[in-house]
Amino acid sequence: MNLTLIQIKALVAALALVGFAVLGVWYHHHVFEEGVAQESARRDKIDAINKAKAENELAKSNERVDQAQKQLDYSREQLSGAFKDLENEKSKSAAYQSDLAAERVRYTVLVKQHNASQTKDTASPGTGSLDQVSYVEADLSGSAAVSIERLRLNENSAVMRLNACIASYDAVKKAADSLMVPSE
Repeated sequence: MNLTLIQIKALVAALALVGFAVLGVWYHHHVFEEGVAQESARRDKIDAINKAKAENELAKSNERVDQAQKQLDYSREQLSGAFKDLENEKSKSAAYQSDLAAERVRYTVLVKQHNASQTKDTASPGTGSLDQVSYVEADLSGSAAVSIERLRLNENSAVMRLNACIASYDAVKKAADSLMVPSE
């Protein structure tokens, strides 16, 4: 097989061209794979950092939710106790009203009494009598006493319910505020 110089040069050039092509493909593949591996490692590191931050925030949020739930549970217990006290107060008042209506118990009040009198020492021409105020005890009738006791109970109940509403509002607000994420 006799190859001419031109054919040898063409064959060497073709082999060189194929070699450069293979080398180019290998280099491209190596660089691409290396870049992908580096980018993948960089993203994995970022993902790990973000996951740790998210888990930390989730733990903080869960802690705030637990605290809020404890505050609400405590408030619920306080309200339950307040309503038990109210029911107890109603029961005592009902028994007291019964005793008042049957006049087994007296309901005594102080009443102002005006005494119109004129003393010789203070009397002068042109002045009338001086009112002197004194207080005397008086027993109310059973029905009047029951009415006053009912009024007292209604007012106390209203105040207790209002205080319970305020306590509930404060507890819910405090719990809601504790759930707020602090601004950075």
